[in-house]
Amino acid sequence: MEQKKNQKDVLIVRDEKTGEISVVAGLKKDGTPKTTAASGANQKDFLLFDKNSNPLDLFIDQPSVPYYENKDSDKSNDKSKLQDAFSVINSFMKEMVEDWNQDFQILLIEHADESFWTGDNKLEYFTTKANFDGDNALVPFHVIKKKKYENNNR
Repeated sequence: MEQKKNQKDVLIVRDEKTGEISVVAGLKKDGTPKTTAASGANQKDFLLFDKNSNPLDLFIDQPSVPYYENKDSDKSNDKSKLQDAFSVINSFMKEMVEDWNQDFQILLIEHADESFWTGDNKLEYFTTKANFDGDNALVPFHVIKKKKYENNNR
């Protein structure tokens, strides 16, 4: 049973024109599949899939939005409910790792302050890996400012 759990799958494709069978080895820059011949010699290049996990289930985008949309407004600043939401995620992680003995991760994108999972509110299964603020933002502020300027001067 344990051996089956650790098995990985590959995506096999067939060229409609030639009928040639190949295995997906990644993606090209244009987003199309990069393939390699389906042979044991190329096995190290195969893109492997873990059919026992679903990356879409492991991504949580801003769970704070209903509780903490505007941190300066008393009306939307329900810190205790947000802390409860983070605690539920932490409890789920604890169950997956400790009770189910799973190598499990959640990618959580969040705008709430780190103090919700650090310091006095330390959540065992939370860690901040990157902050995307200012010029370190996913779309840096100087780029947004430049685009706004260009759009206003058309």
